[in-house]
Amino acid sequence: GNHDELVPEASVAQFAEKLASQLNIEVAYKTIDGANHFLNSHIDTFTGYVDEYLSARLGTKPQP
Repeated sequence: GNHDELVPEASVAQFAEKLASQLNIEVAYKTIDGANHFLNSHIDTFTGYVDEYLSARLGTKPQP
């Protein structure tokens, strides 16, 4: 999240960009507004993003 005090969001964004360019892969990177490193109070948003990603990759519909 953008309130992560352990790993700054800018560092994570840079890492995602580096992975994508060095390994020539698509990196699905999203920032969760207001979330800290442990996603306190934002776990539903996180799991929603994971569900969307997996559904897109597997060709299934996300579960409600």
